[in-house]
Amino acid sequence: MCSFEFHRFMFNFIEENTYLIWDTHTRDAAIVDCGAWQPEEQRAIADFIAAHKLHPVSALLTHAHFDHIFGLQFLYEAYGLRPRMHPLEHANYHMADEQTEIFLHRRLPCSTPALGEDLSEGEEIPIGSLTLKVIATPGHTKGGVCFLLNPQPDDSPSTAPLLFSGDTLFWSSCGRTDLPGGSWEDMENSLHKLFTTLPPNTRVLPGHGEATTIEQEIAHWRSKANPFSV
Repeated sequence: MCSFEFHRFMFNFIEENTYLIWDTHTRDAAIVDCGAWQPEEQRAIADFIAAHKLHPVSALLTHAHFDHIFGLQFLYEAYGLRPRMHPLEHANYHMADEQTEIFLHRRLPCSTPALGEDLSEGEEIPIGSLTLKVIATPGHTKGGVCFLLNPQPDDSPSTAPLLFSGDTLFWSSCGRTDLPGGSWEDMENSLHKLFTTLPPNTRVLPGHGEATTIEQEIAHWRSKANPFSV
């Protein structure tokens, strides 16, 4: 049996990917980018957690745009989890209502709980016997991060690492950099960092759209007149 499992939910009108990742032995679980906006979306998470006998221990954010944080108040009320993010994301987190007005041209209320401990580059977050490593990847936002899960020693040799990439890396694309706090130069550096430090078979689980791999994305970017070396 693999040491971990994960499940993807697609939530809210932006079709944001929310992930549950858990230790198959201890059943401890983390929720990454909880975008559950409607009550039925929040019930879907709660029902899944109950059905799989999971124990939520962390609420983690790759970044704090509104579509990734809609469900954080629910996680706090249901499981007592305070969201953790890079400190450079605090400003985004505290202006979620304003973000909806900027992006959607109407203000949507977005209740959010008090913050948990900040995340830092290289930090390893325990999820049962698993660890999620924080990789700083600014570009889409100033404090954007990815979370890397490496297989355990007892996992099958064919087990691939997982990268929760948020809005940094998508299938054949990357996050936009024209929003406040975005930087194409930073995005270039972040993509180069991922492409040159992660195993090619790393499975990439993005904040929107379908999964990809580091190998597939290196091939995609090499096929273009890309402005950075991979």
